[in-house]
Amino acid sequence: MTFFVVQYDRRAGKGVWLEFEEAELALNALREKEAAREPHVEVVLFMADSLDQLRETHSRFFMDAEEIGARLARDTLARSA
Repeated sequence: MTFFVVQYDRRAGKGVWLEFEEAELALNALREKEAAREPHVEVVLFMADSLDQLRETHSRFFMDAEEIGARLARDTLARSA
């Protein structure tokens, strides 16, 4: 398993990630990023087989604001139909 520390800036609609093979290093990075984060930035730790799997299961952390808006509009239309 691979560990990913993801920082998602809700204002900018952008995410960046760090990848680790060791849990302890990932936890240290998480703590460091959490301590320095702004209120509009989410910092999360995931464990996944690959970055592709993480993109599939937690796609919003890898979408920009425009993509999220388009997805919400599409989902809203689908629910109202």
